[in-house]
Amino acid sequence: MKLQDLTLKQQEIVRISLDLFQRKGYVGSSVRDIAEELNIKAASLYSHITSKEEIFEWICADLTERFRLAAEKVDEMGGSPKEHFMNLLKAHLTEVFRNVTQYNVFFTNIYNYEIELVNKTKYLTNVMEYIAYLEQVITKYLDTLDIPEIIEKDVVIKFSTSVINSFYRWKPEEEFDLERDAQFLHHMLVYGVSGK
Repeated sequence: MKLQDLTLKQQEIVRISLDLFQRKGYVGSSVRDIAEELNIKAASLYSHITSKEEIFEWICADLTERFRLAAEKVDEMGGSPKEHFMNLLKAHLTEVFRNVTQYNVFFTNIYNYEIELVNKTKYLTNVMEYIAYLEQVITKYLDTLDIPEIIEKDVVIKFSTSVINSFYRWKPEEEFDLERDAQFLHHMLVYGVSGK
């Protein structure tokens, strides 16, 4: 389910909910809170949604599908290990910065044991598969570099993945520049690991 496939009112509900979930957390937000933000009664909100969980399901399904499709597209592009890494890095940053709030709300809440979703296992599996793919691409690229033997490659891979996934926390949205920031992350990885 992509957010663009929802009705306009449901898309508005998702936008309002994302803002609310960002401020109060998913668990700390209620359907009544969402309705108040929309200036409607909770009963009216239920004509567009079945539950707060449904809203979060839409958010999760959209985000995981976008990242899955981005990874597929990068795979189809092929190229050298460096090109593959750069293409995935740019696709990843593009998807994160397309909706930073959605990305943050998803990752801040999806691991919360209190949150029960029909497809939670599927979303978590999608996340783990994507992270494994990202780590595989990083590994193949690192294998082409002249890395000192003292460097623990597994730690570098986990660290690199973590930095790429968390970059949005340090980079203000209004300052994001895909080419410049992808090059920055690339240089940080390559020159930090190789020491050159």
